Amino acid sequence: MKQHLVIFDTTLRDGEQSPGASMTREEKIRVARQLEKMRVDVIEAGFAAASPGDFDSIQAISHAIKDSTICSLARANENDIRRAGEAIRPAKSGRIHTFIATSPIHMEKKLRMTPDQVVEQAIRSIGWAREYTADVEFSAEDAGRSELDFLCRIFEEVIKAGATTINVPDTVGYNIPSQYAETLRQLIERVPNSDKVVWSVHCHNDLGLAVANSLAAVMAGARQVECTINGLGERAGNASLEEVVMAVRTRADVFPVETRIDTTQIVPASKLVSQITGYPVQPNKAVVGANAFAHESGIHQDGVLKHRETYEIMRAQDVGWAQNKLVLGKHSGRNAFKSRLQELGIELESDEALNAAFARFKDLADRKHEIFDEDLHALVSDEVVTPEQDHYKLVYSHVCSETGEMPHAKVILNVGGVEQKGEAEGGGPVDATFKAIESIVGSGAELLLYSVNAITTGTDAQGEVTTRLGKEGRIVNGNGADTDIVIASARSYLNALNKLYYSLDKVKAQGDV
Repeated sequence: MKQHLVIFDTTLRDGEQSPGASMTREEKIRVARQLEKMRVDVIEAGFAAASPGDFDSIQAISHAIKDSTICSLARANENDIRRAGEAIRPAKSGRIHTFIATSPIHMEKKLRMTPDQVVEQAIRSIGWAREYTADVEFSAEDAGRSELDFLCRIFEEVIKAGATTINVPDTVGYNIPSQYAETLRQLIERVPNSDKVVWSVHCHNDLGLAVANSLAAVMAGARQVECTINGLGERAGNASLEEVVMAVRTRADVFPVETRIDTTQIVPASKLVSQITGYPVQPNKAVVGANAFAHESGIHQDGVLKHRETYEIMRAQDVGWAQNKLVLGKHSGRNAFKSRLQELGIELESDEALNAAFARFKDLADRKHEIFDEDLHALVSDEVVTPEQDHYKLVYSHVCSETGEMPHAKVILNVGGVEQKGEAEGGGPVDATFKAIESIVGSGAELLLYSVNAITTGTDAQGEVTTRLGKEGRIVNGNGADTDIVIASARSYLNALNKLYYSLDKVKAQGDV
C-alpha cells in the first residue's frame, strides 16, 4: 500500500511574504475555506507573533476550519510560541511550527549563538509548544547549508523533547535534487527514532528547483511537502502545490505515496489566490496556466483529437478547468446568490454586507450577460473590506478622453467620512484618474506596477486591475474589478491607498523557513 504524503500549505504565511501580497482577515478565511475544500492536510495560517492582525486571522481560521489542521509559525522563543498556542487554541486540530537557524553562517552572523545554545533553545521551544498541542513541528532554518552532523544532533534532541514533524528546509533555494535527496536519506538513517516522526521538506525556488527538490526528497523518505498555491512566496517563491500534487498523481508508477487532495479544486484555488493577492498566473505555468492544456501546433492538435493521451498526460477537468461555468444571471434571487457564495466559501458577516454585495451583483448582471464564479470572487474581493481599510471611497468618477485632446478626469472621494473633489489631466484616462485621486490624497506613494487582466472571456468581461504602490519601504497591492476598466483602476488604486493608510507593522521572522 502507498503511504500518505502530507500536503502542508503555507500560502497564508510564506506566500503572503511576497511583496504586496498581504491579505485581510476575510480574504485569508476565504482562501482557508478553499484549501479545506481541496482537502489540504495542514494549513499554515500565519505567524501569530507578527502582528495583532496575524493573530486574529489565525484565530478566526481556527474557528472556521474543521477538516484541516491549523498551524501557526513561531520562532524558538517563549513569547512567539505562547502567541501561536493561543491563536490555534480554537482549532479542532492545531499545530505549532517552531524554528531556529542551524547553518554556521546563520548561527554566527545572525543569531550570535553557539551550536550548544541553539540546541538548548530548540529543546526549550518544543517544551513550550507541547503545553498547547501534541502536534509540534520543528524546522532547522537553512538546513540546506547546515552541517549534517549538527542536524543529526539537533533533530535527535528535539525528537526526544516531543517534536512530531521534522522539517528540513532549503531556505535559500541552494540545493539540487540529488544532493537534497541524499541529505534526507542520511538524516533518516542516522537520527535515532527517525521512524517516530514525519520528515518534511520546505523548498524555495531561487534556482527553479523547488518542486524537483521536494519530489526528490519524497523519493528519499520525506512524507510531508510544504508548498503554496501558484508557488507564491518570498523572492522566487516556494514549491508549487499543484505541481507537487499532480506529479505524484500522474506518476503513480514512480512515487510510493499518494495525497488526499481533491484535484478538481486546484484551478479554483489558483484563481482565488491570484485574484486576492494580485499576482497573475503566467500563461505557461504548469497545471494552472491558461496555456497548460492548449495546443497550437497542428501536429499536436491532430494527435490530441485522435487520442488525448498522445500529447496530454493529465485531463484538464481533473484539475478543475471545467469549474467556471455560468452560475448566475440577472434574474437570480438573493437566496441563490447567498447559496452560491457559501458554496464558494464566502460567508458575509451581516445582512447589511450581504445586501450590499447583492446590490453590486445585480448592477453587474445588468452590464454583463453571464456571471461566473470568478466574477463573484472578484466582486467580493473588491467590495467587502473591513471598516479600517475603508478610509478612501470612490463616490463619483468622470473621465473625458478623445483623439487629439489631453484626457481629463474628475473624481469625488469620501475621505474619512468627508467628500472631497479633485481633477487632473494625464497621458491617458487611467493616468488622469490616478492624478485626480492624488490631488486629493497626496499620498506620496510610487506606482510600481499597473496590471490589467480579463477575469473571464467576452468583451463584457470584468477587468481586474492590480496596482502596486511603494512608500517608505512598504509595498502593497491593490485590486479592483469592474466592466469599466477606468473604474476598476480607480478602485484598485484606492484599495492600495487604504492598505498604506492602515498599515500594521509585522515582526519579521528570523528568516524564511
